[in-house]
Amino acid sequence: LSVRLQQSHAATRTADEDRSWTGQESLAEDDPEMWALLLKEKDRQCRGLELIASEVQSFWGYRFIILFLRTSRIG
Repeated sequence: LSVRLQQSHAATRTADEDRSWTGQESLAEDDPEMWALLLKEKDRQCRGLELIASEVQSFWGYRFIILFLRTSRIG
């Protein structure tokens, strides 16, 4: 069995080496595993919304609200 696997691997490697890359192959044909990962990531980005908190913006936003409330008091 081991010899058969080595022969099969050698034949596959030889076939891959004989096939030259032209740049015209689609990624789906050339690397199906990578293509599947890209589709999965694209789907994740289309369906999800990521909110990233920014401490600097939050701090200045908070300071602006406090300043606005202090200056807009009626009295």
